[in-house]
Amino acid sequence: MQSWQPNDLDSIHSEALELLGKRKRRQRLRYSCTECHRRKHKCDRETPCGKCVERGVASSCVPFGENGPDAHERTKQLETILSRLLQASRPAIEDTASRPSQSESGPSSYLVNDPTTFTSFVSSTNSALSSYPTSNARRSRSSTPRCKSNPAVTTAASLPFRAQIGSEVLEFSSSAQSYPPSAHYQRLVRQGILQQDEIHNLASALPSQDETAVLLGVFFRDINPLMFPFDEMWFREAFNSATDVIWGDQETAYDQDAPDHLSIITLLFAILALTSLSLPLSLGSEAHGASQAALYNYQCRKCHVLAASIQSHDLFIVLSHIISARFLVLQRQAKDSWLSLGSAIREAQILGLHRLGPTPQPDVEESRIAIMRRTVWMHLVFEDCFLSLIVGQAPSIHDSFCDTAPPARLLSKHVEPMRFDLSLMLHIRHDLCRIVSKMLGLFFSDERDMTYAAVLDLDSELQAFQHSLPVPYGINDVLRPRSAGHDDGSFRNIALHRFLLHISVSYLLVSLHLPYLRRGRAVSGFERSRQAAMQAAISDHRARAELRENLQWPDHLARDSFVGGRFFYFHATSALGICLLSEPDPATVQSLSPMLDEFLEYAKDHQRQQGVDPNRCIRQEIGIVNLIRGRVKLRLGCHDSTAAGQSTISSTLSTSSGSVIDNLRKGALLHESARAAAETASPAATSNPIHQPALDLAPQAGHTRHPEVGEDMYDWWSWLVSSLTPSDLTLDATLAPNTDPTE
Repeated sequence: MQSWQPNDLDSIHSEALELLGKRKRRQRLRYSCTECHRRKHKCDRETPCGKCVERGVASSCVPFGENGPDAHERTKQLETILSRLLQASRPAIEDTASRPSQSESGPSSYLVNDPTTFTSFVSSTNSALSSYPTSNARRSRSSTPRCKSNPAVTTAASLPFRAQIGSEVLEFSSSAQSYPPSAHYQRLVRQGILQQDEIHNLASALPSQDETAVLLGVFFRDINPLMFPFDEMWFREAFNSATDVIWGDQETAYDQDAPDHLSIITLLFAILALTSLSLPLSLGSEAHGASQAALYNYQCRKCHVLAASIQSHDLFIVLSHIISARFLVLQRQAKDSWLSLGSAIREAQILGLHRLGPTPQPDVEESRIAIMRRTVWMHLVFEDCFLSLIVGQAPSIHDSFCDTAPPARLLSKHVEPMRFDLSLMLHIRHDLCRIVSKMLGLFFSDERDMTYAAVLDLDSELQAFQHSLPVPYGINDVLRPRSAGHDDGSFRNIALHRFLLHISVSYLLVSLHLPYLRRGRAVSGFERSRQAAMQAAISDHRARAELRENLQWPDHLARDSFVGGRFFYFHATSALGICLLSEPDPATVQSLSPMLDEFLEYAKDHQRQQGVDPNRCIRQEIGIVNLIRGRVKLRLGCHDSTAAGQSTISSTLSTSSGSVIDNLRKGALLHESARAAAETASPAATSNPIHQPALDLAPQAGHTRHPEVGEDMYDWWSWLVSSLTPSDLTLDATLAPNTDPTE
């Protein structure tokens, strides 16, 4: 300790002054900086220049010729000296502990050879840092920098450390130099890229303030509790601060504030688009809501482009991308939704949502913003897992570089089973996402082989998860609505979340066993996959029937368009039809085949709905299920099997598109030739069609191409149905019970 006395402070002080004296004073340059000279851009002769700031390479902007010293090396040396200076002043802290403390804010400057002044500055800086409400995980991982989402909001990581050595004031900050969105907006206006009233023109597409308030009430009452559980008061506080910018007097200029409120306007457009798609019938017709939803979604996408141009990184931008992705899913645009979700993930990673750390201890209370950040990230993980599985792409979020855990769940001694608990649902989704991540790793990872044993392990894990769901989300739990006087909407929220959980698990089970359904009973070891897929499809049908029985949709509530699950319905129905083609029991086929007819009625009703393009995917779904249904009916030996099969194929040819048309046309030709050959070879063999193997309606598997990863999922289904061979549909009941399939 004796070596760190004030004498050493003087030596460090002189060393710092010597280092500062080596720096050359800034001189006016005649030439551009290195980057502008290389790109042949006009440089404004600033350090850093405006062009380098735009490109995000401000740290590499140096005068042309690089005659000056290395700024990074000099900064590193100064940081080393400051750390030594801080260690050298620690003994002085104990000596001056009894002295009266200065003001809380601390002095603006201090002399390094005065230990008292230095100590008070360090104390005031630490006090300012500790006064900001950060989570325990953030304090324990102080080495990870936090990106500022809004320059107007002070964060703990953005508070600078200032020190004065000699006549210079040095400032060190953990966050890079950033500019508010208004600065970037004004720069684009000066360059002629944007108009001065660009944001006002975008906001003019919003409805009136009263109509917006009504639509927001519908969203937070009916839609938000299901898939986007963010805090309503948190949103309304920011929304109220932006009302002057949106609906203020046009003669009043809000040019400085409008860019900083662009994130609120963007999120507002996304919310209104989703709400208009499910507009209550008491507020307007279905066609009116669909047209307004398309308009608001278009404006939201324009706001996203502008927000990216002015570098507006905010939690509201993340939420707007999430809701926009959900809107595209409901519009049956899965690939576009996957791209929008990728933008949300990138924005969330810029804000550091993936590095919030584990769940804090029960005795540590997190702020509302910290809980909100965790909730948004949990929803991003959930959406990324399922959407990646739907579109056939590798997930964008990996557990190797993410450590954010769900927010802590507040346990109470008097918990009502029929009261909706958001934190419980977040933990359930988090556990389900772990299983989905394993599935995606099995499907897309090059490090693991997709063995049937690994598939069976995941199947057992999914079954265990489904049977371990807490009350009232269990598969055998009975929903009982609360009394009318105490009903706060919990029964409706629980019923919807229960429905989504059950159809999600059914979709995962079908997706897990789907690659093995093509083999049917031709390979005995895959019989377990066929049975598991059939049970999952039946469970999906049961969940939908239960939802229709428990919930009603009166005119004053949002329509059920926001619930979704339509692709899961097609997925389960198609898998059920494939399983019925290889089912040996005709009674089982007879009892389950009406589910195919029920889906076709549902799809045709969906096709008549406004706001959904029927040419996008619904016709493909109807064509594929019609083909499967025709083959199932052929197995059952209906009297009009020939006429119905021919008319079904003709109708699907006229309504389907793309590869579905080609596959069905080839299947029809081969079906005619196979049927003629069968009648010529053995007329008596067709007398009992129930016990006859199903005929091949499609070309052999070798004549068709297996769709690659990431291609359209309907191409995969078309290929699967058209490539089924008679050996896949054999009814041989003599199976080896414990035979393992070929790897």
